[in-house]
Amino acid sequence: MEEIGNDRAAYVVQSDTIWMPKKEYFISEANYWAAYLHELGHWTGAFHRLNRDLSDGIRNYAFEELVAELCSAILAGEFGFSGELQHKEYIGSWLVILENNPRAIVKAGYLAMEAVEYLKKEAKKGVGGR
Repeated sequence: MEEIGNDRAAYVVQSDTIWMPKKEYFISEANYWAAYLHELGHWTGAFHRLNRDLSDGIRNYAFEELVAELCSAILAGEFGFSGELQHKEYIGSWLVILENNPRAIVKAGYLAMEAVEYLKKEAKKGVGGR
């Protein structure tokens, strides 16, 4: 993870790095960790991990955001906290996906659980899975 000096958290596919703003950019520490868990959700999708489609297509992007947000929500619940939804602007695109394919939520939930299980397995191995 790299701490950055702006207000945008991101998983950068090209460098396989998570960028996080400083904690002071967040309203609460819970929101910081919820955003971090969201980006960890994206991190699991890399080709050398769970190999989800992280390409830039709008449908792929919106679906991946849904998977990452569900992953964050599941992990936050397991850790006993809740942060604000970090990507409110994506809700409209999620609704379009669900309108076109109501079972997409089932697939997104499955992939989010797969990401959660992957992260738990990696955590048991130690930092970085090494």
